[in-house]
Amino acid sequence: MPTEFVVRLNEDTYGKRQELPSAYDDFCYNGNKHVYLTSQERVRYRVQLVKPNGGTTELRGEKWKKFCVAYIPKGAYLLHFVQEGDDSFYVTSYDDLGYETGGYEGIIGRPCRFMCRVSPSDNIPQFDMEKRGYEGYRLRINQSKIEAEIHTLHDGGLLMQLDGNRRIGRSS
Repeated sequence: MPTEFVVRLNEDTYGKRQELPSAYDDFCYNGNKHVYLTSQERVRYRVQLVKPNGGTTELRGEKWKKFCVAYIPKGAYLLHFVQEGDDSFYVTSYDDLGYETGGYEGIIGRPCRFMCRVSPSDNIPQFDMEKRGYEGYRLRINQSKIEAEIHTLHDGGLLMQLDGNRRIGRSS
């Protein structure tokens, strides 16, 4: 099974540098000073790896900037890396709702949902639920800006409100 990891895109250093999670150092780093990143369109970029003062490994350099401009739109929230070889990763970006962004020129509203077995950070809760009133809950996943209100209906159904839109479902 390939190694995969998720990291939040650093908006402050977009195109200049991006820190990689400790999972990269633990499972993927082999001492090389570069890594190959492949986009959704299967274009490969040889990107510089830097480990400043023995700290966290970062993606940097002109090729990282070009990769960002071409395939990671500003406003992207998560970067998903899937290892394809020793120094090669397939990279996709997602917005804060979990929809894939970038790399599909001319295709608008393409609903590709984020699915991964790993979380963006070890120290940030990935799932937050709070009871609100009688039989009501507030749900938040992956620190998203979107909150869902979930209520149990008298007939056993569930009412979920997401951004003011109502969806009624049946629980089993």
